[in-house]
Amino acid sequence: PQYLDSDPHLVAALNILGKILTFKDEGRSEAESHLRQALKISKQNPNLDQPLVAGTLHNLGSLLMLEDGGRTEAEFHLRHAFRIWEQYLDSEVHPDVVATLSNLGLLLKDKEQGYSVEAESLLRRALEISEQKFDSTPIMVNSLNQLGSILMDKNGYSPEAELHIRRALEICKHHLD
Repeated sequence: PQYLDSDPHLVAALNILGKILTFKDEGRSEAESHLRQALKISKQNPNLDQPLVAGTLHNLGSLLMLEDGGRTEAEFHLRHAFRIWEQYLDSEVHPDVVATLSNLGLLLKDKEQGYSVEAESLLRRALEISEQKFDSTPIMVNSLNQLGSILMDKNGYSPEAELHIRRALEICKHHLD
């Protein structure tokens, strides 16, 4: 079939290919190109499925946060993705919502070179969603580990951080049994 520049299937394919290539060190440049093309098409078509746009923003932001010079732009894209997620996915929570919160929290933690009040708040929210929707899954383990880590950055030893890390370990052990 003939695809138009504004076709949601084209945006989805570019987005998914960009996400896949992000995991290849030598594929990051190509991934960024595909994700930027998907984002450009999305901006030209305001009627496009907004969660698809949020996914593209999330994937591009996640890729850019791996690059030293891309962190400001990454933060912009991750914040934009989260605003869309909040608006369009009230009752249905997608794992990318948690990933967006987590990545934004980690980005802010790195930006502050350690503890950040906003990063802690975002990571607490990610954990809250994980507990409600993704209990005892790798998504929740990741949320527990990230919150535990930032609490250690804040306080050194923290009973709450220890509790989160121990919960993550218990979930992992349970899945190994």
